Amino acid sequence: MFCLCAFRMPWVGADTYTYLQIYTNPTALESFKNEFIFYFLIKSLYGLNTPVWFTQIISTLLIYIPFGIVILRYSPKPSLSILIFVVASNNYFPETFNITRQFISTGFLLLSWVSFSKLNYKAGIIYFFIAIGFHSTSIIYAPLAILAFKTKYNISTTITIILVTLCFAFVFSSVSIITGAISKLGAFGMDKYSEYASYELGKSRTKFGLISDLLPVCTLGIYCLTQLKREKFLIKLFCTGLVCLNMVSVMPTAYRMLFGIISLEIILYPMCYVQKSKYKWVISLLIIFLCVMWVYKMPFLEGAKLLPYESGVTYVR
Repeated sequence: MFCLCAFRMPWVGADTYTYLQIYTNPTALESFKNEFIFYFLIKSLYGLNTPVWFTQIISTLLIYIPFGIVILRYSPKPSLSILIFVVASNNYFPETFNITRQFISTGFLLLSWVSFSKLNYKAGIIYFFIAIGFHSTSIIYAPLAILAFKTKYNISTTITIILVTLCFAFVFSSVSIITGAISKLGAFGMDKYSEYASYELGKSRTKFGLISDLLPVCTLGIYCLTQLKREKFLIKLFCTGLVCLNMVSVMPTAYRMLFGIISLEIILYPMCYVQKSKYKWVISLLIIFLCVMWVYKMPFLEGAKLLPYESGVTYVR
């Protein structure tokens, strides 16, 4: 997966060419000063006159190394985590070809969450600030993490909230409502999130798309609440993310807003799968469903400019 992403041609991936332009244009890079680590890294590589293919390899390494550490160290079944990374409805693997900064940030956020769950607060804080350094909007996860860490969640109440917000997503939500709320984030310095408000009303996601994207993760969250007896912080944080995801999910690509939390499913699925439970079949069915939907959604890969795939880097400065 790393090689497919790192050695792709400039036209593979909807955002690849844009990033290649950033890597070779100091003026374009100036708009990313808020992402201070990303800005310093790319500007340093540019100053060293490194070829653009080398910068693309470095950025891809920064995506896959944190994810690899999380999967190998904290997943009880790494092979299943890799499968979820590929087939999950949140499109993790395909999106590594596009939203580079956000995926680097997401990997470090996962390291932050598992560090906090192990009570390694110093590492958790360091990883969190690294995540902000690659994608400044990661700061929005801070209050959600504090809420999950400090609050004692009642299982029945949490399940009710998840189901109510799921109902909202299917029945009441509309792009106009969500864009109005998201646009307010611009007043708090969250300009990149407020950009989601620019989506046209006609581009709202279909109910079928919502069902295939929301039901698996919501079912996983409810299963974790009722069956998983450990990793309480991760479960509470995941369920908090689910509630937020349900509220904005009607927006096109709005699932990206909660990547930093919902991506916990990569390790939660294996945790549930290896634990003995008479309801383990639910997890097995969810995994099968994700695999079937991944095959069904294969045309998405072409729409995301991942197919036809071509390897080799010939784009030079």
